[in-house]
Amino acid sequence: MRWPLTYRDVSIMNRFLLKCVRYDADHAYAGVSRDFEMYGPLVRSGGMVAFHDIVTHRQGTSSEVERFWKEVRQRYKYREFVEHPEPGKVPIAVTGAPMETSGLGVLFMP
Repeated sequence: MRWPLTYRDVSIMNRFLLKCVRYDADHAYAGVSRDFEMYGPLVRSGGMVAFHDIVTHRQGTSSEVERFWKEVRQRYKYREFVEHPEPGKVPIAVTGAPMETSGLGVLFMP
């Protein structure tokens, strides 16, 4: 199957419900929202949908995942995995680079 998946691809996959989907692609609000609308229904009841980069550490970043996450988590049971750095500091990646965003948010599908 080619990447990115098309609506037709998703329709074919719709016959098979998934246990888990993890999003870490388009960080624009419209993109993350579209991904959830397309792939969320493929996750079976009791499955999980995970979003990466749910916390923004620097203002002015182009990531809008945090905004989407804060909205969508209100409709589901959820869990967040976020390590907060010291006040005024940003987390450092394994490469040594400062991270603008981080964290993992998991929705539990009804």
